Amino acid sequence: MSQEVKASNNGNMAFDVILAPASSPRPNSPPKRKVLSMDDISSRLLAAEERRKSLEASKLTSLSDKLAKAEQAQAKKAEEEEKFVAEAEAKLQKKMEANKEKREAQFRALQDRLKEHERHVEEVRLAGEKYVDAMSTKHRMQIDKKLEAAEENRCAQIRSVMSKLKEHEKRVIEARQQSEVIVAEQSREIMEKLMKKMEDALANRDNQMKSLQDKIKEHERHCEDVRRAKMQAGDNVGTEITA
Repeated sequence: MSQEVKASNNGNMAFDVILAPASSPRPNSPPKRKVLSMDDISSRLLAAEERRKSLEASKLTSLSDKLAKAEQAQAKKAEEEEKFVAEAEAKLQKKMEANKEKREAQFRALQDRLKEHERHVEEVRLAGEKYVDAMSTKHRMQIDKKLEAAEENRCAQIRSVMSKLKEHEKRVIEARQQSEVIVAEQSREIMEKLMKKMEDALANRDNQMKSLQDKIKEHERHCEDVRRAKMQAGDNVGTEITA
């Protein structure tokens, strides 16, 4: 806008105002496209490769830590189960030894009573013989018959006691064999369970490793596609610059 001053006839001052035409706004220039050099592209690809390797190393470290913890837990559980089996076997062995000692003590006590009974019978027999010598033949025959009956009864009692002892010994041996079979079966079942758990853990670890390897391959393929795309973009930029 401009002003022009003019003098009037009556001595006053007059102003003429001249308006300039409206100016259109200047359009904004488009932003300049940054041209990437081959060094920039290479440095970016190298940084991406380093980030990928760092991520893979972090994932492998995390997986290794988890697998190590799982293996430690399995080993600790196996050790506890083995310790439990060993303690059970020790308790059973101690109990069987105590029963054996008790049985042997009872057997010795029974033998002592049998010896005492035999000694008493022998004393009675000797006393009877002395008495018989002073008696008639009839009384001697009656006494001999009673002594024979007593001897047969004593022998029958001894045979009965020995039979019971043998039967008891047989039952003890059978019980020991059954206990050993039960302990062996339990130990075998525990070992089978441990082996199955270890095999499952190994299979799970193999599956995890395979899955991780597949992911790594997929990531490498993606990075290779990105690298090729960037290389192609760099070539296009170089061509444009040359043009």
